[in-house]
Amino acid sequence: MAADYTNIGNVLDDMGKLQEALDSHNKALKIREDLNDRVKMARNYANIGNVLLDKQQYQEALDSHNKALKIHEELNDRVGMAADYANIGVVLVHMGKLQETLDSYNKALKIHEELNDRVVLAIDYVNIGVVLDKMGKLQEALDSDNKALKIHEELNDGVGLGRDYSNIGIVLRNMRKYQEALDSHNKALKIHQELNDGVGLARDYVNIGIVLVGVGKLQEALDSYNKALKIHEELNDRVGMGIDYASIGFILRRMGIKMR
Repeated sequence: MAADYTNIGNVLDDMGKLQEALDSHNKALKIREDLNDRVKMARNYANIGNVLLDKQQYQEALDSHNKALKIHEELNDRVGMAADYANIGVVLVHMGKLQETLDSYNKALKIHEELNDRVVLAIDYVNIGVVLDKMGKLQEALDSDNKALKIHEELNDGVGLGRDYSNIGIVLRNMRKYQEALDSHNKALKIHQELNDGVGLARDYVNIGIVLVGVGKLQEALDSYNKALKIHEELNDRVGMGIDYASIGFILRRMGIKMR
């Protein structure tokens, strides 16, 4: 029955019915507590923490993931501990606690290095790179993103490579290395074209547009944003469309053209 509550909770979370998802996961937790099933209790705490994160109840989410961590430490479950550190990092970044986030991600990284888990190591490097970029530590961010890229090249992971080139492009843009940033975003674009990844393509066109605005190539930037807009319209992504229209309007004003 506890497994049923867990499965139902996961489905409800995916449906956006967060309070119902939380209730279901708490029912699973109570059963596991009654059975003193420590392994499954840790998983329940992790699930609860993820739902609380979605509900933007960050301190409660953090508390729940720390309960999972405590159990995994007692069980000496290194895989579980690494997952907890990653989850804790996700919550901390939402709380704006960047140094604590970095510390948590590095703890996950250390365990995954010991376990030689290449797939998850790449994710750790991606996460660390994003935080370092937010902290303004751009060279360190670039180094971390390139480590992720190297692993994804070894694994021939096209999805991972597309994300890495996108992240590298963003860091290079922040470093004002605009041509290198553009080259990296175009590599991401090529991969997403091969994968027929509409979401990735739209993101690439937006990123390319941002760089082109930065170097004053307004017509090319406009063309790139219009490509992003077309994809967002096809995907019925209202948020993406709104950002595209705002960006297009900004460029047209820079060009001295009024939108109708």
